[in-house]
Amino acid sequence: MVDFLYSIYLRTMKWHNPFSRIVRFLLSVIANSLLPIFYSISPLKKKHSCQDTSQIVVSLTSYPARINRTWLTIETILRQSLKPSKLVLWLSKNQFPGELKDVPKRIVQQMARGLDIQFVEGDIRSHKKYYYAFHQYPQNPIFLIDDDILFPSVILSDSYLLLEKNRDSVVANFGFWYRWNLDNQYFDIVRDDLSPDEMINVFFGSGGGTLLIPDSMASLLDPVDELMTMCPTADDIYLNGLARVANKPIIFASNNPLLTIFEKGTSLLSENGSIGSVSSRNAEQLRSFVSHCIKKYGANPFLDKE
Repeated sequence: MVDFLYSIYLRTMKWHNPFSRIVRFLLSVIANSLLPIFYSISPLKKKHSCQDTSQIVVSLTSYPARINRTWLTIETILRQSLKPSKLVLWLSKNQFPGELKDVPKRIVQQMARGLDIQFVEGDIRSHKKYYYAFHQYPQNPIFLIDDDILFPSVILSDSYLLLEKNRDSVVANFGFWYRWNLDNQYFDIVRDDLSPDEMINVFFGSGGGTLLIPDSMASLLDPVDELMTMCPTADDIYLNGLARVANKPIIFASNNPLLTIFEKGTSLLSENGSIGSVSSRNAEQLRSFVSHCIKKYGANPFLDKE
């Protein structure tokens, strides 16, 4: 069903009129209303969906304000055409002190189908999505996702096909092309219609479905206290910078809009402000990270590369 909704959703992107936005909003409403019912009655809801022969680790995190709807994101991964080896949900013991007792029943039930829930000490917020997986699976392809997206069933297979041809790259599905502005020390967003063969001066949104083999990036990870001082709520800035320090080209399997789950609670976007705003909290964290990189590596990793 989610693929059918995506087929209509993407078709509207070719319509150059205000009506297309209305249709896409209505499709999001339909997805949020009908998919929970569809998934609840589907015969696939009891099928184990991870394969030992696969090397791919899907990694995500969540928090109390969103956890009741996170099962929908997990469900779209359990129904991928290419099955991952592992699907790991990292949760903070600070937020879920009772561990599984504090996790919604729907998610606990998904453990029988391959979901692995890992409880970790402390809370490094959105960085949990990648930090522990990089340390634990440095040589595995890791697919990073956010907990508020409904993924089409081919996003993992399409990403993996591209990674197989470009093993040292970061394969993304959401992002934009930028230039570094030396005057305000921030990004100028050039455009967001990226083709699969464009590399380097692009910024990826990791939670939109990002596949990479951590290897050298894992060895570059900073200690948690330093990380949370630099970029406490900006995991994408940190990951993009780290990828560039590790000289990993960034390529795109797609860059289509994704259906999202209607949010409860405060989002990172509302906390951080627009990634394109020079006065946002994102800008503050970006400059902090760049300063760190100049001291540690001798260069700003976001300076344009020709």
